[in-house]
Amino acid sequence: MKIGKEKVIEVDIQNEMKKSFLDYSMSVIVSRALPDVRDGLKPVHRRILYSQFEDNLYPEKPYKKCATTVGNVLGSCLLYTSDAADEEDSVDLGGRRIIKKKKKKK
Repeated sequence: MKIGKEKVIEVDIQNEMKKSFLDYSMSVIVSRALPDVRDGLKPVHRRILYSQFEDNLYPEKPYKKCATTVGNVLGSCLLYTSDAADEEDSVDLGGRRIIKKKKKKK
């Protein structure tokens, strides 16, 4: 089928949707859900740690609520998550680090 000078290719919408969804979902899994081999961190965990670094949050510094970090991360770079998901990732990140430290002491 031709419209003017352009050629329009007819495709089956169901097959195209399946293919496109699979491509998109694999892209999301690779870019967001899988930890990086180099450091074992997901991109969101890396952003949380970097935000804490920028705010000078170190173990020897005074306590600060996690909502501060969550707000900074959401405000600066996260476009696809909610604050609840980001806070959950922050807690997950802390828990994983504690578990790793305990294993090293044995």
